[in-house]
Amino acid sequence: MCGALIRVWQHGGPRRSGPVVEFARADLPGLLTRVHADLVGFLDRLDAWTRTASLDARGAALVAAIDRDFQISAPLILPEEGRFLVT
Repeated sequence: MCGALIRVWQHGGPRRSGPVVEFARADLPGLLTRVHADLVGFLDRLDAWTRTASLDARGAALVAAIDRDFQISAPLILPEEGRFLVT
């Protein structure tokens, strides 16, 4: 079993530096779920804005490109317990 805390540094690799964020490993699924929901909401609002701005096909292309590049509407696959990437 890995440690109870996850630490994320601004600059990773062998010489971690900069600010660090710590959170409980057990909180990760809930955090990821909330972030995913926020991103889906952002995509919905972006789509609504492109319609009110009359961007037509360009707006749809913008929303599709952001969704494709960030995989926002893809299903959220949570890591299994004990299978977190550790470096």
